[in-house]
Amino acid sequence: ILADEIHLYTHIQGAQIGYGLRRLLARCALNGAAPIAVGMSATLGRPAHVWQQLVGGGEPLLIDPRSNERRRNPKGREYFYFVQPEVESRNRDVAGASTTIQAAMALSHNMPRRHGDEGGFRGIVFVDSIDKLKRLHGNYMDAEEGQNLASLRTRLYPDHPATGQPRRQCCGDPLGCDLFRDGECWIFAATDQRQRTASGLYVAGNPLTVARFPVYSGSTAQIETEIQRSDLVFSTASLEVGYDDPDMAFVYQHYAPTNLASFVQRKGRGGRGNDDRPVTGVTLSIYSSRDTWYYRRPTALLDSRGFEVPLNLANPIVSRGQLATLILDLVARRDGLGLPAARADGSPDPAIVTEFAETCAKLFDEDPFLRLGYTGAEAFLTDLHGRFGGFKDDEWAHERRARVAWVPKTLFGATDMPNVGIRVPVHGGNPIIRSEDITLGLSAAAPGNATRRWGATEVHWRAPRQGGAPFLNAQEEADAENIELGSADDIMAELPIDAREDIGEYALAGTVLRPTALSVDLIGLLRGGAWTPIVEWDTQSSTAKLIPDNVDPKAALDIRSTGVLRGFPTLRSDRDAVSVDTGTLAPIVAEIGAYVGSSTRGSGLHIARLYWGADAEVRIVDQADAIGVSQTFTDAKGEQAQFVGYAMESEGVRFSLRSDAVDQFLDAEMVRLAGAPAEQRWHRNQMLRYVVQRRSRNAGINGYEARRAAELVVTAADNPALSVDLAKLLKMWSDTALGNLFKRTYREALSS
Repeated sequence: ILADEIHLYTHIQGAQIGYGLRRLLARCALNGAAPIAVGMSATLGRPAHVWQQLVGGGEPLLIDPRSNERRRNPKGREYFYFVQPEVESRNRDVAGASTTIQAAMALSHNMPRRHGDEGGFRGIVFVDSIDKLKRLHGNYMDAEEGQNLASLRTRLYPDHPATGQPRRQCCGDPLGCDLFRDGECWIFAATDQRQRTASGLYVAGNPLTVARFPVYSGSTAQIETEIQRSDLVFSTASLEVGYDDPDMAFVYQHYAPTNLASFVQRKGRGGRGNDDRPVTGVTLSIYSSRDTWYYRRPTALLDSRGFEVPLNLANPIVSRGQLATLILDLVARRDGLGLPAARADGSPDPAIVTEFAETCAKLFDEDPFLRLGYTGAEAFLTDLHGRFGGFKDDEWAHERRARVAWVPKTLFGATDMPNVGIRVPVHGGNPIIRSEDITLGLSAAAPGNATRRWGATEVHWRAPRQGGAPFLNAQEEADAENIELGSADDIMAELPIDAREDIGEYALAGTVLRPTALSVDLIGLLRGGAWTPIVEWDTQSSTAKLIPDNVDPKAALDIRSTGVLRGFPTLRSDRDAVSVDTGTLAPIVAEIGAYVGSSTRGSGLHIARLYWGADAEVRIVDQADAIGVSQTFTDAKGEQAQFVGYAMESEGVRFSLRSDAVDQFLDAEMVRLAGAPAEQRWHRNQMLRYVVQRRSRNAGINGYEARRAAELVVTAADNPALSVDLAKLLKMWSDTALGNLFKRTYREALSS
């Protein structure tokens, strides 16, 4: 058995795959000696440890290149670019996506574009979200092929400032060129006669060819053919492994990857030849603490040797499902051999009970039954029989499998999280129902969020409403599951300040609604970068309405409209945690408690994610300023404030830090920062940004507008010429003076 790229076997799906491999090996061993199990990865620090976690057994034999088998190649190079926009909140959409478009275009046009033994010319842009992938692909295709923006820096230069004569080719003298100094001339793309593209030699002023569709798990077109005709491909993790292209020389990652080993694998798609010099670029968001951490420590993105695969094969739900699957394996084997698997009443035959117990002892590292609350294998099978019925001789294997609900149906999904059905309208067809993980479904269906997640050309949303308004319609509310988290007063006591102020005078409903079904509306079609809206925004009533046929809309919705839910987590426990030895964490951790459950006894740790409202930024076609909409959720009748969300019982760990260790760290950090004024200023600005944004929200300002206000305040505070006026405001407040300061800050510091 050969398993490649084992660094991808993580989380729930990793545990499911691990047990699947163990079951396969055990099944083979019933017929004789078990086969050799080989796991491969080029990006793990402890591959043998990970492989043993997955397949069990003794210590694996590690085979890796010896030091004398490694050869340095002075010709080979890797180039890395880490890009973080200083400001993402300008009047126009200069956000992380725009940064990626500009950086990817500059790098792909100017890198050495060769063919064959000389290198490669093709590039790939990785995006982890399907919705963002489709958006980024469409916007990049419009910038590259629709507007041909690269031609403005390779051929269609501005007229000469002194003579007024047109300039249609690069002067070739970067040191004395005003355009080159301003970044408006791409000298390598404009002058290198050996540059290649998928269609032949590179011609300055011509666009590169972008793959007509992005690659993701739902792609159905001829992917390989499309890639070969393209210079740049957009993809999720679908092309991360198993795709080798000798012409791939450029890799770009949009925002920090969730898995370091995965990122190392992605950048390895470029530069397959020993002498190649691949280029890797990464956009890191200024609003993500994780992205900012990597931007300040970029080498941490390049070395995955310390990466530990998040893998928990002791997960009780996974273990229970795999035990149920194992007994089905054994029943199928005995059916094939003509051996009895069940008694007349359908209960397991004693022989298969013994075989099941012996196989479990080999498959699981520890006794799985005690962990699940059973006395042994027979007790587990008795419970299984009582819940799902017996094993009939005349039943097909797939029917038996479908009947046992504990058997896992999918690899990639949370085992303990509910789903929500999204009713998606299809242009020219009947609506379809898409089942989504509750967290992903609620996020994508946030009011005001235009998403391409559920359509190839269709764009959907749920219309936002200003002020108090229902999130769920009457039917969705009736279908929703009621979650009891205590009385309305109990819930109110856990609310953050901004939630209490948003709810205001509304009475609070005593139950939380967990949606089981949501519907979205079709707002437009995106074909080849051309946006065709079918919904417009009524600014008078702050509502969306269909655009009448043969009527030019005054406020057609733009695809860039976005929305986010406003919510918070709650955590409570109904029993004490089991004390765990602090071990090597003793210098910084005072105590550790674990909450561990079984299939018959919960962990005692209850987690809920509650949403009380949403912030939306409605954008109108050909209109620069966005329209902020803040909604507080009510019940369908509009009478009470209504939380929506979900709850689950989870295993977890609670720990408390030693206060003396925290004090010691903070004292040392303050001393260190005193000698690093630039870093100290950065930390202060981050704190100021957080305080302004948080308190702006508490004052009822839309979240997107609060973020802009925070950016303006931080910029003014960090600018000597502007900070004086900001200090005056703190002494004597004036709305007019604040508005003038914001305009001046934008004009002098942010709009250049």
